[in-house]
Amino acid sequence: MVSAVILGIGLVGLVNLHTSSLRGLMKDEMLSVASDVATQRLEEMATMRPGDIPPCAGAVGCRTADRTDYLPDLSAAGGFECTQRIEGAGVPRVSGAAEAPRYRVDMVVEPHPDPIRQPDGRLLTVSVCWQDYGGIQELQMRRFIVGGE
Repeated sequence: MVSAVILGIGLVGLVNLHTSSLRGLMKDEMLSVASDVATQRLEEMATMRPGDIPPCAGAVGCRTADRTDYLPDLSAAGGFECTQRIEGAGVPRVSGAAEAPRYRVDMVVEPHPDPIRQPDGRLLTVSVCWQDYGGIQELQMRRFIVGGE
């Protein structure tokens, strides 16, 4: 009887360990995809001249401070959507998040912080948000784009 209780306690511990490991793996996978999405967006913009980069303006970030909701979408700049949603067969979806977009990508373009040396330079900030068990997560990446030969 005592050994059955000890075995039961051990099995419950193993099940909890397995569940938390799976959640950790899912979070890591989603963070990796978000990093790839942000890098791809920045690289795409890096191929453009600073003056051709869409003038996406707004607050940096795509989630509220308490991680419970998304901020309003950024306005489009010409034909470019400054807020985009990425869906696809290869993008993981967390159970319970069926209505939410898999990834929301916001891009904000600001003038270069040194306008004297880089008058046509731009600072790009890409924010990628997604929903997981802990609320809405966010990853941000920044890149300077400067003109010149």
